[in-house]
Amino acid sequence: YAEGAYTYKNAKDFPTLNITDGAVLTVGMIYTIQYDNYSAYLISAETGSTPTPDPEPTPTPTPDPNPDGIPVADKEYYLSLTQTQKNAEYYFTGTMSGYYGATSTDITAAVKVVLVAVDGGFNIKFELNGATKYINTEVSGTHLNFVIRDTASSVWAWNSELNTLTTACGSETVFMGTYGTYVTFGVSAISKAATSYVAHLTEVEGTVTPEPTPDPEPTPDPEPTPNPNPGETTNSADFETMGASSSSYAARKSTAGWTAENCALNAGGSSDSNPNFKVFGTADDRALTLNGKVGAAGKVTSPILTGGIKKLVFNYTKLFTDTQMSATITIKDGNGNVVATKELVYEAEKNTKYVVNEFVLELETPLTGEFQIEIVNNCISGATGNKDRLSIWNLSWESAE
Repeated sequence: YAEGAYTYKNAKDFPTLNITDGAVLTVGMIYTIQYDNYSAYLISAETGSTPTPDPEPTPTPTPDPNPDGIPVADKEYYLSLTQTQKNAEYYFTGTMSGYYGATSTDITAAVKVVLVAVDGGFNIKFELNGATKYINTEVSGTHLNFVIRDTASSVWAWNSELNTLTTACGSETVFMGTYGTYVTFGVSAISKAATSYVAHLTEVEGTVTPEPTPDPEPTPDPEPTPNPNPGETTNSADFETMGASSSSYAARKSTAGWTAENCALNAGGSSDSNPNFKVFGTADDRALTLNGKVGAAGKVTSPILTGGIKKLVFNYTKLFTDTQMSATITIKDGNGNVVATKELVYEAEKNTKYVVNEFVLELETPLTGEFQIEIVNNCISGATGNKDRLSIWNLSWESAE
């Protein structure tokens, strides 16, 4: 560029355009040249600027096949929840803790869940110890339960408002998650999502499905904020930590401190073969069978528990040909005083087995603070052999605080 004009300097001439070495080019005119894949040079009208070739065309981006972060079938995910009160992420481990899905903060302990496309949504499956399992929901009395089964029965659909999977459970539409200070997976009606920690899916590669932006923390009330989900079962006995199933009537202890005396430890499974019975669920589930032998009565005792209690619930059945079973269930306060007691009486035909029953003890006045639960076989027949055996599982209670 000099004296208001550009001079073309190149060994290649373009006679048809009157462009040869030394030619003066008009500022602002476009000269179109096609040579060895070079094309379209614009001579700038800005004084002193250097002509710049057009940049290489920007490649058209490949459309994101999943722009909204909605989970898709046949892809591996971790099922987890962000428990802000614990300041930690908790991952589903593929096992149960009572009525609830067990978790760990160690991602290496997590199972990888896969969504299986079915009519209306997805089944949720995972592999555990070489076996395929499914996450379902089931109704037990007034309770909505998170369960693991060998076959799929729940169809989960994506809820774009909650950014999570939901399914029908009884008359409710439910989501997976927890609340308060709890860290296990349960299911709750979607009306409780605003006060809960809603489960989400994390791609094994690391991409997280979007979560709703939480509302800002409200100004704390002068008084402690009450339980946001009053009346929902959130506590359970950890019988599954007592070890391998066994038909021996012996002493056992769980990780949390539940003790069993003169009790067999049963598990679920795909067949009925003592000590494992289908009625109890999967091979990871556990039940206790309290012996009714005089002088060696079966007994189950909790550790000293906190948070109070207003209702105790468990399932019970019989596995053998016993026709009458009886047990006394007692709740004591932290000083050992009896606060509530109720007798369970179960009569059945000799060959009637594996019927699922529910026992409920609801306190007239909820007990706060420390308490203890005790269940003792009453040995109703007075037999000196193994008799009147009562099996219990899925023991849980509702806190009073």
